Amino acid sequence: MTLKQIYPLITAVSTNNMKNLPKYLTAALLLLALASWPYAYYMFLRVVVFFVFGYYAVQYWQAFDEAKKKTAWWVWVLGFIALLFNPFFPAHLTREIWSVFNVAAALLLLATIRLEKKLLFPIR
Repeated sequence: MTLKQIYPLITAVSTNNMKNLPKYLTAALLLLALASWPYAYYMFLRVVVFFVFGYYAVQYWQAFDEAKKKTAWWVWVLGFIALLFNPFFPAHLTREIWSVFNVAAALLLLATIRLEKKLLFPIR
């Protein structure tokens, strides 16, 4: 890709979507993991996914009030994904199973963007 092709993509991200940039980047990293990469990429991915999902799990936990307790399961799902990808005590799964988790985690992360818009969470 040339700079002329990349520039419209960069300018298309408005300041309104800048808060979702970590989600978009992490989802892209998760989907890129479907290809064959050196082991260091997957370790890097574990660190990024662990901190991004952990951060949003904490943010969602703090954003819930009594009226939104019915959606608290999102917090637990995000926390589970963070623990699954944790780099400190790694889960040793087959490549096929990791591929399923990578796609599911990317889709889940993108779904949280819609969840925030729907419920109007005050996520930072």
